[in-house]
Amino acid sequence: MQRSLSSAAPSRGGIKMRPSSEHSLETSAMELLVCSVKTFLEEVFLWEGEGGGRER
Repeated sequence: MQRSLSSAAPSRGGIKMRPSSEHSLETSAMELLVCSVKTFLEEVFLWEGEGGGRER
């Protein structure tokens, strides 16, 4: 429990320092998913707020 907590805590800064490829691959995939979802939501909200104007 303690080990998984400590390994999951520095997800933002300790990605490149982790040599375990499986963990880093999982983390990067999650970050990519989160980033794409965030971008999609931003686009939708911009689209709704600007009345269809796509300004970035």
